[in-house]
Amino acid sequence: IADVVRARHGVPVWRVSPSVDHALYHPDLSRPDDPVVVSAMVRPKTPRRGAERTMRVLARVERRFGRRVRVEVFGCGRRALRSLERGFRFESRGVLRRDEVARQLRRAHVFVDLSDYQAFGRTGIEAMASGCAVVNPVHGGTSEYCVHGENALLVDTRDEDACVDAIARRSSA
Repeated sequence: IADVVRARHGVPVWRVSPSVDHALYHPDLSRPDDPVVVSAMVRPKTPRRGAERTMRVLARVERRFGRRVRVEVFGCGRRALRSLERGFRFESRGVLRRDEVARQLRRAHVFVDLSDYQAFGRTGIEAMASGCAVVNPVHGGTSEYCVHGENALLVDTRDEDACVDAIARRSSA
């Protein structure tokens, strides 16, 4: 993002070093392995977050794995979800406070962010600190902490098949 601002506007900007509150974001090693919990933040009010795409992809993952996965979404209320794909089994956790996000991530095995791009993707790094496998968008700043194929999978979120395949890979690992 800093490079884009500098190139397009001629303004030098500096990055703030990322940090994570490890007292809040840490793995729960006692969580059960079955079913695999796939968690995603869904925010329909912010178009670049790809809420419709995220729900379509999660529906395909749930249909593919059935009862072997449990899909949980957070970030908006039930009313906001009404206009999105809902023809599949999922749980809505609603709008969460910071400590509730941490609990949600500790419960999950896979965290999915299918935004068009992320400037940084703080929830992704919090998910990693919480022990989740992470699927993040390739566009934006997630490469600051994600190394594709090593500690996360980075996907072109415009390709829904690639998104499903990445989540399936992380859900089967």
